[in-house]
Amino acid sequence: FTGTFSTATANLANGLFDFGNNTLDIGGAGSIVADTFSLTGGLLSGNRIDLNAAGNLTFTGGRLDVMTFNGTLNEGGGTLAAGDTAVGTTTVNGDYLLSAAGTLEIDLAGAGAGVGYDQLVVNGAVDLNGSGATGGMLDLLLAFAPQLNDTFVIIQNDGTDAILGDFLGLAEGSTVEQSFAGNVYSFSITYAGGDGNDVELAVTNIAASAPLPFAVQANRIGVAGDAAIMVAETGSAGDEPSLGDSGDETAVTGPDSDIVRFDGLFASLADSNARTDASVPEVTAVPEPSAPSLPEFGSQIDTDGSLGLGDPYGGFFPDSDAMHLLAVAGAQPIGSADLVLT
Repeated sequence: FTGTFSTATANLANGLFDFGNNTLDIGGAGSIVADTFSLTGGLLSGNRIDLNAAGNLTFTGGRLDVMTFNGTLNEGGGTLAAGDTAVGTTTVNGDYLLSAAGTLEIDLAGAGAGVGYDQLVVNGAVDLNGSGATGGMLDLLLAFAPQLNDTFVIIQNDGTDAILGDFLGLAEGSTVEQSFAGNVYSFSITYAGGDGNDVELAVTNIAASAPLPFAVQANRIGVAGDAAIMVAETGSAGDEPSLGDSGDETAVTGPDSDIVRFDGLFASLADSNARTDASVPEVTAVPEPSAPSLPEFGSQIDTDGSLGLGDPYGGFFPDSDAMHLLAVAGAQPIGSADLVLT
């Protein structure tokens, strides 16, 4: 982004707003200014955001990639990608509040905070139960092979104040699993790590992974091994997909899987409307989904057998006149069995 931008209200629901190495002033003065900024979708990316006393930021969806945030960051939803678009450090000079609908994304790609893995530095209070109910999600992206007992301080909390709350499903001492290059890595989590009040992960076990099947009905998407398998009816293009009454799917997962997780359930559908080449899909927006049949997002489940999952918002019913694909991003079929629908 170059030049100047000034508005009373800015709403980002999809697409990209990248202000580069500049500063986005919310309720202040500068070259890029908005009195009120609402982030409900899309990607807001840049070097620095200044949230002034006269400004208002609503962060309930989408993705925020920023290096420095000055002010209280209240993440009511969406994803905060620490370290911007690559591995790095995001610094919040103020309080950080994470609600049950929000996600903190951390890349683990090597040793060293801000160099090999993402770190969120908070010069203020850290409340992972910012909505006053359950905690938000921790989304780990493992891109290297750590060693046993390696540690990662993913949230560096200033001073001596304790971390408030915990991530959903991850109480003190809990284990989170991620796979890389044929192995499953177990990380324990503590909210009293680092210098005593930081969020720290430690590698406690490394084991060879086994294939984790994910079975679905026809015209749905399954995950087998590391690949997403798309199954759809084919025919002449031109008709829109339809939404109907809810139905149940069956997910068959391995005995070591504890969580089936959904981020942004059915936030969009990718379809090949008016196209014969499904590799260049359009995106069809879908209204806010209702909750699936699981008790809550990220709920603990017994996966020794089959698990019934209700299709959110009435499910997806392709007609026979076109090929329609349901977009799946970032599926992790091993360990924690994260299934991410975007």
